[in-house]
Amino acid sequence: MTERRTYFSIAERYLNSAQNELATANPFLEVVAFKFYHSYECLASSLTVFFNRKVPKSHPKKLNTFLALAKKEPRPLNIHNVAYLNMMFENQRNKYLYPEIESTGNIKAPQNQIDRNKIDNIKTQVEGIHRNLRPII
Repeated sequence: MTERRTYFSIAERYLNSAQNELATANPFLEVVAFKFYHSYECLASSLTVFFNRKVPKSHPKKLNTFLALAKKEPRPLNIHNVAYLNMMFENQRNKYLYPEIESTGNIKAPQNQIDRNKIDNIKTQVEGIHRNLRPII
């Protein structure tokens, strides 16, 4: 399997896993959010390799590279969705994994960082990007 197909395969596995978890009676929304994030990051990496670029190690660089390359993608991606997801994931990624200590001293657990409406929005956007990239990867 090529590098870009490997990244795309990982993206599909995490996307399917997130969708399956979301379909359960009581999904762990922070887990679903992180799986959508990881799927998105792997989609970004697959497009990066498609353009014969080296995949950056840092998360922000991966996402910024994706945004730059998405503008060149032969099957147009919705740049507004890519930019929104980049910004949202960059700000939220660690909140899905670790407790956040607020300025008041209160501790906010990962499961309290996201709600179902936001998850549904993320799901729709990541699935759309997946659909658009599938034919070329």
